[in-house]
Amino acid sequence: ICSVAPELQDLCTLEEFKWARMCVCSRNFGLQIDGHRTSAMVPHADMLNHYRPRETKWTFDEERQAFTITTLQSIPAGAQVYDSYGQKCNHRFLLNYGFAVEDNRELDGFCPNEVPIELCVARNDPLYDRKLEFWVRGEGNALAAAMAAVAARQAPQSVVSAVEAAVRNRAHTTDSAPVKRVRVCVSNNENTRLLFSLLRALACNEEELAALTSALSDGTGNRLLFGMSDQRTLQPPTSAFYRSCRDIRHPISLRNEKTAMKLLLDVVARALSRYPTSLTQDMTDLMDETEFPRFSNRRHAKVQVRGEKEVLHHFARWARMALEVMDIMERELHNELGVEVQIGGRVSDQPEKPSFEYVARRMEQDDNLHHTVVRYCADVLGSLRREEIKKIRRQKASPPKSDTFNL
Repeated sequence: ICSVAPELQDLCTLEEFKWARMCVCSRNFGLQIDGHRTSAMVPHADMLNHYRPRETKWTFDEERQAFTITTLQSIPAGAQVYDSYGQKCNHRFLLNYGFAVEDNRELDGFCPNEVPIELCVARNDPLYDRKLEFWVRGEGNALAAAMAAVAARQAPQSVVSAVEAAVRNRAHTTDSAPVKRVRVCVSNNENTRLLFSLLRALACNEEELAALTSALSDGTGNRLLFGMSDQRTLQPPTSAFYRSCRDIRHPISLRNEKTAMKLLLDVVARALSRYPTSLTQDMTDLMDETEFPRFSNRRHAKVQVRGEKEVLHHFARWARMALEVMDIMERELHNELGVEVQIGGRVSDQPEKPSFEYVARRMEQDDNLHHTVVRYCADVLGSLRREEIKKIRRQKASPPKSDTFNL
């Protein structure tokens, strides 16, 4: 720190700086005063403990020129008055405030706990160079422009922070391939969609990668390249169709989606293997309040790590369920082609196996399955299945060019 700001050593010691920084980090209130966003330390108000759902709200009262806390419900005399530190991941709670919430769930059941998942292009990928170009597409120019604005002191603090994070991310590499880190929770939110987009990019074969990185001059795009829904004449690609690997928000093909889900399983397994204990062991440990006393640092750390593992297990189950559903889809598509399926060394048309519709209905009736997994399998994979069936029927209706059908 002193190498960046030499004048700091004339103001305080490193220990004093860390103490002050942690006080601000854990106790400041974000306020708007006279139309300007700022932060403030508010003695006594910062002593309120956290509780969700919130029982109070706070703000800066312009008329009173004072910080106020207002109750949102009746609070009995003598009862503790709580503040809400917000809907946050236990990682944030532990880092900023020094505790973790044992059951960190909202009233609707949503759990904001997150885990970082890291992805990069494998060095042994036969398409490494082409995938790497797509992997970093759109990052360099935007980052350079932002860095120039920061250097010219023309950027707000939010942009400065974003640029600093981007620079750190670019420096964080594995075998020279930039690593992308996505923080995901048990939800189908923007970060989950980004994770799936990155997985699809990594799972591309040569044909899929060419289609993703090229556009048609008439704008029909990727769906036409893969024979989906449109039978207009193909035109030569003229410009990038997907701006970056962050934009692949729908399945490309059955083959690609299966490969992406297998990759997700591998990524989750590697992440889980880095922990010294399993989720089962963590749950057992937390039942022992002698070894892990309530409100102790040791217990809070265990609770936070348990939350990360729960998210990883959720995505592992998501991937396994998706692969099972896609196996059924693949069998049905082969049946549509009139081709027998070889499974486990024997040839069978598998007439006794359940259909996609049957499995989707059973999943929707299963209260133990998270709704994100159900909706992905029923809706996203259901849409992919319909497109693949249309593709096969168009291929069968058109003059035969070969005996090969690509699923």
